Amino acid sequence: MTTPLIVTTSWDDGYPADVKTAEVLASCGATGTFYVPTRNAEGRPVLQEETIRELSCRFEIGGHSIDHIVLTGLSPSELDRQVRENKQWLESITTSPVRGFCYVRGRYNAAVTEAVRNAGYAYARTVENLNAGLTGDPYRVPVTLQLYPHSPLAYAKMLRHGGVSVARLKSLWTALSSRDLAQRVERLAMASRAAGGYFHLWGHSWELEELNLWNKLREVLNHLAGDHGAEFLTNHDALVRLRVLER
Repeated sequence: MTTPLIVTTSWDDGYPADVKTAEVLASCGATGTFYVPTRNAEGRPVLQEETIRELSCRFEIGGHSIDHIVLTGLSPSELDRQVRENKQWLESITTSPVRGFCYVRGRYNAAVTEAVRNAGYAYARTVENLNAGLTGDPYRVPVTLQLYPHSPLAYAKMLRHGGVSVARLKSLWTALSSRDLAQRVERLAMASRAAGGYFHLWGHSWELEELNLWNKLREVLNHLAGDHGAEFLTNHDALVRLRVLER
């Protein structure tokens, strides 16, 4: 029996082009999770509250801190404020529980994970790429591939996040077997199906906009849906389906 492929997508930073990302996802029969900070200290604009509310009707909304700042090294009180008040703000907008959090810039440690757990989040997503399976730890949810044309060296450096394993080395080799981003997705999707059926595509809508990757996103999603018969789920629902979380 062929293992079904569960595909989940996530999009960080709450950039206004998330609206276009959502439109592309919907047109391809896909879904995903948008991780939204209250504001962005780096200067990029963030979605308006009404837009967040509208997105939440069709997609999952997750937390991404108040200011989109690296959380490691903050005082305990400021760390708690960054993760807790962002969650409260999003829940006041969406009138729904916010279950997921995305570590800013992928940086986290034991204190950050504990603060996220204590704030009431059920899981946290990392930027640990090249994973075709799950760790079983809901506060260390890995990803498979970023929708971005990384260089081979950049892919190799990704192994620094999350540790080196035989499985990740195989994924690295698979990713480097083609220079075409869509083919990388195709080959990693096949590897993900063999490893248990979890494929996590993520990115930033501001990068999609800057590099004009919209058609590439459509190509990838249509390929996953058509050739692989993928079932698209939000991050939370994928974790429930794969029994990392209880509903």
